[in-house]
Amino acid sequence: MAGAVAVAGAAAVVVAGVETVATCDPSCSVCTAEDVQAGETPLAQPRTTCRAFHARDIFYLQLHITRRCNLHCKHCYIEGSKDSAPSPAPELQPAEVLDIIRQFDGFVRYIGFRGKIYFTGGEPLLDGRLPGYIAEASRRSIIPMILSNGTLIDRVKARELRAAGARIVQVSLDGMEETHEYIRGKGTFKLATRALDECHDAGLATIAMVTVSKLNAREVPRIMEHCLDHHVTSFAIGRLVPEGTGTQLWNQVLAPRELKATFKAIAGMRKACAGRMEIGIHDPLWLGYIGAKGARGCCVGKAGLCIVENGDIMPCRRLDLAIGNIRNASIMDSWFSRAMNAYRAGGRFHGKCGKCKRNATCGGCRAVARAVTGDPFGSDPQCFRR
Repeated sequence: MAGAVAVAGAAAVVVAGVETVATCDPSCSVCTAEDVQAGETPLAQPRTTCRAFHARDIFYLQLHITRRCNLHCKHCYIEGSKDSAPSPAPELQPAEVLDIIRQFDGFVRYIGFRGKIYFTGGEPLLDGRLPGYIAEASRRSIIPMILSNGTLIDRVKARELRAAGARIVQVSLDGMEETHEYIRGKGTFKLATRALDECHDAGLATIAMVTVSKLNAREVPRIMEHCLDHHVTSFAIGRLVPEGTGTQLWNQVLAPRELKATFKAIAGMRKACAGRMEIGIHDPLWLGYIGAKGARGCCVGKAGLCIVENGDIMPCRRLDLAIGNIRNASIMDSWFSRAMNAYRAGGRFHGKCGKCKRNATCGGCRAVARAVTGDPFGSDPQCFRR
């Protein structure tokens, strides 16, 4: 299966750069009985991670159910951004969130994709209605995934999430203890590690997400070893986008050669991770680095949308540009809008990305391009290709 890179734990993989749902046998802790009864046949011996695939690709919705958070992380792309002040539009009400889930269900059925919702915030566990939202998504056969800082997930909460229908929990882990706590606050490293342990014990797939920068890049192999010790299903990274509070870390953005060295370190861990932990990285530069065949590059305009807590619809949360608001524009209309079509037209890219022969299969990260150059169609400043 050349060019296959796992993403989002046992519930999804990237095959030739395209994320697809995975399924397994009735004993799998991630796939539902309905998945198995739908006629999926394993392609290899079943194990703790799934090895058979639906024909349908994944389309994700990152849904911010609250702006509230219990941490004040140095690299946060929300706090301190232009929308950090109270918005003229109130936060989404429970009925509106449920309607978004309903809309999303109809949308992914229409385009022929399998839906996945990333419930996040802020810190989503501060919203006591989260289990109900998870249950509604699960009822509609949408894959529910939680993006959390992990500090509020104990044994009881992990089991509550699993009982509601959650399949995957992603926990932020931004370094070993000293570095992680410099970024996220005292005591947060042990709490994040506890969250990974409790979610694993509750039968949830786990993802450890590292926002890589000069602060932690050298620690990545040690972070991966820590994840292996704690039975993490999938290891992932995202690049630091100097937006919001993160603008104070502008000088911590990795240079192209440093990003390439980080990728090399991650690739060097693949043997140690084999059969134990997937390396699930969406980054278009990573997919190019490992030579993933058929990669589609940045997901903006191709496989996902974001709706923030005031209803604004964005191509990507780190690309802080609203294309509409769910209160007056549907998911369907937003996806097929002129604004989104612009991101699908690679010919609009400028500079190095506009000239690159990998324009269609990479295209760079639009969020990093905008944050650093001010132009969402500009070149990815961290690209290390000559």
